[in-house]
Order: sequence, then structure tokens, then C-alpha cells
Amino acid sequence: MTASGRVVFSKMEEVVFGRPAAEAVAELVERQGAKRVFLMVSGTLNRETDEIEKLRRALGNKCAGTFDRMPAHSPRAAVVAAAEQAREAGADLIVTLAAARSPMPPRPSSSACRTTSAHPKTWTGSVARRT
Repeated sequence: MTASGRVVFSKMEEVVFGRPAAEAVAELVERQGAKRVFLMVSGTLNRETDEIEKLRRALGNKCAGTFDRMPAHSPRAAVVAAAEQAREAGADLIVTLAAARSPMPPRPSSSACRTTSAHPKTWTGSVARRT
């Protein structure tokens, strides 16, 4: 039996590549005018590299919190937990960040992109603005 379905992608405004994630995200946060940025990041990337700490430092007091416990396939319970944590932090912008072995555009989801390498050569992510 063949499965059927529909996938709807949200509007992608830009793809940034070839720059350090912390620099690119900090610039995006300024352009967006965000005051409270919530990070949804790969646990592996957070624990085994300094990339997330670099991002936190670049954001300074605009970093409202970090969620790094998203399991594979983004189960509903984990997505709800992350959303609740972002809401409690008063986030006006959510940034997801994960590592990839090759450049990939951001995935349109509320969860972190999958991690394919603990030591990134490139990064992938997405941004969601609270309306």
C-alpha cells in the first residue's frame, strides 16, 4: 500500500551560508529587532562543541533560554515542552541550530534540525518570529 499525504512548507526568506553561525544569527536578531531569543539546538552540538556557547555570547542578554533535548523525529511531547519553555522565557524569536555535513537550507519546523555531525563544517537552522 502506498502512503499519501501533503507537506506544506512555510515561506523561506533567506539562506545564509559560509559564515560562523553566531555572527549570522546575531545579525539576523538585530535585523528582526528581537529582544528575547530562545535557542532550540542539537544536544550533541551543545554538549560536544562550543558553537552554542559562541552563539549565546554573541546574543548576550538577548538569549532568553536554550532547549537541547529534542529527540529524533521531534515527538509531539518534546515539541510541546520546548514551546512551553520558550513561552515561559518570554521569547519573541526562536532560533533552531544543528550541525550538518553539507549545506542544507533551514527546515520549516518548530524543532531543531537533525544533527549529522558533532563537529560541524556548516550549520543549519531556522527562525520563527512570534506574532
